[in-house]
Amino acid sequence: MQVDKLLSHIEKSEKKLIDRLIEFLRIPSISTEKTYASACRDAANWLTKELSTVGFKSKTYQTSGNPIVLATAG
Repeated sequence: MQVDKLLSHIEKSEKKLIDRLIEFLRIPSISTEKTYASACRDAANWLTKELSTVGFKSKTYQTSGNPIVLATAG
C-alpha cells in the first residue's frame, strides 16, 4: 500500500483503530505476574486474531512461560 493511501486509511479509520487499541490495552496482561497468565493468553489470542484480519499470517505459540505471537506479512 502506498504511503498516501495508508495515511488516508488511518485518517478515515482513526476512531475504529483507537477503539481496537483500547480494547487490547484493557486486557490486564501483566507478564511478570503469574496471576495474570490467563490474561496474557487472552492478549496473545486477541493479537493473533487482529493481525490475521489485516493480512498477516499469525499464530500464538505456548511456551513454558507466557505465550508468544509470531506474525509474518503475506
